[in-house]
Amino acid sequence: SDYRNLFIASDIDEYSQNVVASASYKYRNPLTSFFGNASLTYNYSRCSFMSNQLFIDDFIVSTYANRLSGSHFWNVSGGISKGLGHSRMVIGVEINASTSSASSMRDNIVEDYSQQTISVKPYFKGSLCKWLSVNYDANYGYSRLKIGEIDNDTHSFNQKLYTTIMPHDRWQFTLGAEHFLTKFPEGNVENLVLLDASAVWHVSSKVRLSLTANNLLDKRHYQYVTYGTLSRSEHSFQIRPRNILASIQYRF
Repeated sequence: SDYRNLFIASDIDEYSQNVVASASYKYRNPLTSFFGNASLTYNYSRCSFMSNQLFIDDFIVSTYANRLSGSHFWNVSGGISKGLGHSRMVIGVEINASTSSASSMRDNIVEDYSQQTISVKPYFKGSLCKWLSVNYDANYGYSRLKIGEIDNDTHSFNQKLYTTIMPHDRWQFTLGAEHFLTKFPEGNVENLVLLDASAVWHVSSKVRLSLTANNLLDKRHYQYVTYGTLSRSEHSFQIRPRNILASIQYRF
């Protein structure tokens, strides 16, 4: 159903209190090229008012009720990295996780809600040898939202891989790939793969020839739909079609 939204705002900052505590740790060892860090944050908010949604015909009136409310938020993050091959290569991973819980009102009825998120980002970059270098990074994300008895979760994953090959000082070839994957509570999955390539020839110290090809698979469209408690969001991306560019550069 379609609704019209009416917001009755109020300055509730003067009725709110916040408590924040955090701790962090860092480890560095340049001799072994090993680095690590970790942090923990806790936030507690308390307010004399609670948000309240009133459903009146086709209106949603968002306002506040005179009721004590509180929210808890925890966040943990960290990462490690290790240099390899006399620091010509680096491999590592970054992790972030958070959880929050609070309460709100709908038609003057209190409902608890909570949300959890997790993000994992592994990566690798550097030169495997003199003529070959690789850059790879990925990102896995998980999000879960629970409102009363309604529970939804979403998984997302994307990764990028770029490889540069230099068989000769005058030649350079680059290959790139990107992969996007999203899985929704309804079970539907959106999947997209993009490929790029380029070649560069340094004819001389002044002349440079290049050939670049983007979107080799000629993907044109990427679309998916997400559903919230009272909303439906459409995400649509128009992708530039396959294109090839040749260029000549002359340095004076």
